[in-house]
Amino acid sequence: MNWEYHEDDDYYVNPAGVCFNFKRYAYRNDKYKFHRDFKVYQAEKYDENHQVILQVLTPRGNTKYIMVNPQWEYFKAKARKLLSKSTTYSCRKYDVETVFGNLKAYLDFKRFTVRGLKKAKSQIGIALMALNMKKIARRLSIFSINFKKRKNRSEFQMKFRTVLLI
Repeated sequence: MNWEYHEDDDYYVNPAGVCFNFKRYAYRNDKYKFHRDFKVYQAEKYDENHQVILQVLTPRGNTKYIMVNPQWEYFKAKARKLLSKSTTYSCRKYDVETVFGNLKAYLDFKRFTVRGLKKAKSQIGIALMALNMKKIARRLSIFSINFKKRKNRSEFQMKFRTVLLI
């Protein structure tokens, strides 16, 4: 979020200059019954001259608000700090992740279609088995092509030698 945050008075200012003041604490439970706490910030509806600021209103005429999850913001900042170190990405250059690249490119496996850890493990197992079978089939086809080339080459050499001897 590219908004200015003023920690002393606990308010945000958006790029248009609208101030969002702290209003209340709120929470939400998702469908997995996970409890998330939020801080609700509501925009100031009136300016210094007691005129309504049009940028603050939604199309239906309500005052805009934002909900901020402080725990989520903390962990995002922590991850951003860890990823900003130069050593993190320099190590990734040498870690080759060809298996995942092959899954995405050759089998078009980009996301799971099932839910649950057990089912996801089964699906990735099937995808990896398919990838291994594809590798085996490719090796067998290369082996058979090379074998045919050798056989034809040896027959050609035998015919060529007999022509020279005659």
